[in-house]
Amino acid sequence: MRTLIWKDFRINVIVLGYGFVCLIGLTIAFAAVKIYFDVRFNETVWPWPDTLVMNGSFGLAFQLLTVVMLGGCAVAAERADRSAEFLAYLPPSRWTIIASKAIVTIGAGLFIWSVDLAIAYGIAPLTGTVSEDLIIFRGSMIPVLTTTAILLFGAAWCASTFAPSHAIATGVGIAAPIALLCVLMGIDYIFEPRAFDLGSWYRLLSVVLGIAAFVAGTIYYVRRVEP
Repeated sequence: MRTLIWKDFRINVIVLGYGFVCLIGLTIAFAAVKIYFDVRFNETVWPWPDTLVMNGSFGLAFQLLTVVMLGGCAVAAERADRSAEFLAYLPPSRWTIIASKAIVTIGAGLFIWSVDLAIAYGIAPLTGTVSEDLIIFRGSMIPVLTTTAILLFGAAWCASTFAPSHAIATGVGIAAPIALLCVLMGIDYIFEPRAFDLGSWYRLLSVVLGIAAFVAGTIYYVRRVEP
């Protein structure tokens, strides 16, 4: 298992590199802009708590691409270079192989996601009082981003188990929340003027469909026979 985990880590090293560059780069950028405006206008334009909430929130938005690429590269990246066929003849079972991929991709995604959440919810309040507007902004934006990330990853993971390349699997993952949103907007239009909570349905279905896609993709991979 340790060898498989290390192999999967190396496969995703570029994606993880993008995630960490976004994480560190955005933090430096928000801090630099805050300090610049404070010095430029000789007053506190953006307090540190508000800056950190914006940093964490927008950081999560940028990490959506990291999440979907982790799902898309899980299996399809090996199929593109035909190493998936080689793995099929090795001693580890397919459950062990897919478990290794899940540990690496989900673990990495959760780590990066938790850091931005910690910035927005943990570190920001320690530096002072967060403005009311940003508390509302944080409370509305982050749940949508988190549920979208679940759908992105699940759809890309599922597509990765049968797609010939990770680019196609990643594209399927990106298309999933767009398609769901279009369907819900159509339903909202049909039922107008009756009340339809599009946001709540989107968050609920994103979680349900994302988990269902992940499970379906995992089962398909275990039962699939590599050509």
